[in-house]
Amino acid sequence: MVNTKAILILTGLAGAPVLVGQLGRDAAPPGGGAAGGECADPNAGPDVIVGDLIGIMNWGSDLGITGYSIGTIACNVGTENLLWEPDGTSHPLIAQNMYRLKDGRFEQIGMSWLKHTFAAFAQNLCCSCNGDSGFVLGVGCSDPYFSNLNGDQDGFQSGFCPLSPVCGGLGPRSEVNASTGFFLWPYRSAGLSGAATFKRIQVKVGDLDPALNPGSRYYAEGQFVAADDAAAGNHHNNASYRWFIVRGFNESKSGWDLFFTSITHRRQPAIMAWKAIDPGVVIETVDDRNNGWFNLGYRVTDNGDGTWHYEYALHNLDSDRSARSFSIPVPKKVMVTGVGFHDVDYHSGEPYTNEDWTPEHAGGAVAWSTGAFADNPNHNALRWGTLYNFRFDADSPPVRVTATIGLFKRGTPPAVSVATLGPSNPLCPWDLNGNGAIDVPDLLALLAIWGTAPGGPPDFDGDGEVGIADLCSLVANWGSCPG
Repeated sequence: MVNTKAILILTGLAGAPVLVGQLGRDAAPPGGGAAGGECADPNAGPDVIVGDLIGIMNWGSDLGITGYSIGTIACNVGTENLLWEPDGTSHPLIAQNMYRLKDGRFEQIGMSWLKHTFAAFAQNLCCSCNGDSGFVLGVGCSDPYFSNLNGDQDGFQSGFCPLSPVCGGLGPRSEVNASTGFFLWPYRSAGLSGAATFKRIQVKVGDLDPALNPGSRYYAEGQFVAADDAAAGNHHNNASYRWFIVRGFNESKSGWDLFFTSITHRRQPAIMAWKAIDPGVVIETVDDRNNGWFNLGYRVTDNGDGTWHYEYALHNLDSDRSARSFSIPVPKKVMVTGVGFHDVDYHSGEPYTNEDWTPEHAGGAVAWSTGAFADNPNHNALRWGTLYNFRFDADSPPVRVTATIGLFKRGTPPAVSVATLGPSNPLCPWDLNGNGAIDVPDLLALLAIWGTAPGGPPDFDGDGEVGIADLCSLVANWGSCPG
């Protein structure tokens, strides 16, 4: 088999579209794009996205955990070439993640280290390619990295990187700032390989077992990090996801074989699959005001016994400051049970502690937190490319509230806020923002969802719609809350 990527590097033909076209002719699935589509209205500067997710490799299992890798096809949908140089910090990195939707809960079940890329073809998956290739990804061009390449631990297993001793392997997330695209070079553990799970996506065998997870759906996600993409302000669209299925148990690998189905959802992180499947889910994007984004997904369900289930998934897309706490205001008269938390473990020598966040119900809020950066910079903060879950049951129906995300690394602001649903005050349902009074903010909160059916306050009369009767009820109770 001809090693096309290695030939490309050895020849150094970054501007030889004819040769690249010949070498890469069979490197991607059939199909392509004409001018328009993803590139009809391109963002200024280089803009790399995951144009497709292609193939999942099962590398084998160790101690009940299986190692996987996912193939990715990059597309440059911007207006300038994207740097793709193998030696140094001017090339993209590829993160790979896996998620499970089970019983209404969307959780991350695995993550990989980062593939360091080293050369690009000039194909046409997303748009019309300008023909530039080699150590750039040309405008409109696409480039495949198959699952075996994205799982290459040391960069030498297939001889892909003949020029650099640290080129093409898997490097740690802990040395990367996804907000800016900066990473350390050479990266830690370059050239090192290990067991089948080392540096690859690690997933517990039981998390994929159909007998243990009936009715579950699974999603894979790829995400690029690149300095010139981030400098152009185009780093918030670098994640894409795709649904996969569990095909059967591979006895020789002691793990489940996985296969993609459906299409790749471009420029959407995997948390968007939760809303796509369940229309009751709401997802809010939160700016950390330092060039990074979080996504908060939430769903409130009536348990039918006088209690409601509150489910939250907080995804850090690319915030380097990360999150160290998450809190939901809960009135003191509300009874809370079943407080829960879920995270995904770092592995293969990443320095983070992996301790669960500590829950607390006090002071008019349910909150979860990890330690402060000043105490230990390796506490289990919610870092970029990861998703943590928070949940509880309460004996009060939902109302619009403001959640608080405490940021981990030093900077301004120390926290950011996001609108969501939380329990209402059973003694004062008109207090929509939980400040102890019925006032102008509550009036504005009611008007903001006029005509909708929120399943609780401010639908005070229970007719399934926020309308005149509800407005009159709020105004009639204007002032201080009873109790």
